[in-house]
Amino acid sequence: MMRRMRLPLLLATLLLGALALAACGGGDKNEKPATTTATTAGGGTKTTVDVTLKEWAVEPSKAAVPTGNVTFKASNKGTIAHELMVVSTDLAVDKLAVKDAKADESKLKVIGEIEEFAAGKSAAKTFTLAKGKYLLLCNVATHYELGMRIAFTVE
Repeated sequence: MMRRMRLPLLLATLLLGALALAACGGGDKNEKPATTTATTAGGGTKTTVDVTLKEWAVEPSKAAVPTGNVTFKASNKGTIAHELMVVSTDLAVDKLAVKDAKADESKLKVIGEIEEFAAGKSAAKTFTLAKGKYLLLCNVATHYELGMRIAFTVE
């Protein structure tokens, strides 16, 4: 009798184990990191801009790029979390309205951003940028006012 009960119990245990493994399976290994695309007018090229973020600076590898898809690869070389925001504006880098220790996003044309990420980490996003003047900035509280901003041009 004991032997008859063991086999169904063993089979049930194996089946449950197989189902658990299938439910926990890894995703698609070819899955790409999420990107954000802000659509604006203009065709153009694909350009990559490496951006170093650190206390209290935003340092892009290029000050100007052609219109089109621009991938910002941001590296946080600082000791605290930072973000990278892309803003379309004709204002000088230090003339943005400030509210609650941040650049007031409600008064800006924000193209997009790489959300706040930890020191020592990197992140990237792609935006479709039209000809114009932009600012690259970190809008973590107080960081914009402490100098984490720079002009950027799309030609």
